[in-house]
Amino acid sequence: MAVVFALSYLLYPPLQKAVNFDFHAVTLSTPLLLGMYYFWLKKMYIRSSLFLFLTLLTKEQVGLVIALFGMYVLIKKVTDMDFSFLKAKIRFIRSESLSKQRIVGKSYSVHSR
Repeated sequence: MAVVFALSYLLYPPLQKAVNFDFHAVTLSTPLLLGMYYFWLKKMYIRSSLFLFLTLLTKEQVGLVIALFGMYVLIKKVTDMDFSFLKAKIRFIRSESLSKQRIVGKSYSVHSR
């Protein structure tokens, strides 16, 4: 499967035309970005950082792509967090509410006064 993707990238006509006339550093950024993403997925962060640095050397507009990748990493980290602290807090609030119901003897709600 990897060979198919490599061949499809190398046989991509705009890529071939980009290297026919002149050397364009932007054509190097795609495999470097893919390498950065691959090593990040494999949790090899030093190698991913190396590919990030090499990608930044290719062209100035690639920094925007890397910034968006950083936002993706932050969002993924927040959504994959373990919400055990939040669950414990909800349990504590529920148990506190139940204990107040037992003491007062009537239904107690946080929103009612």
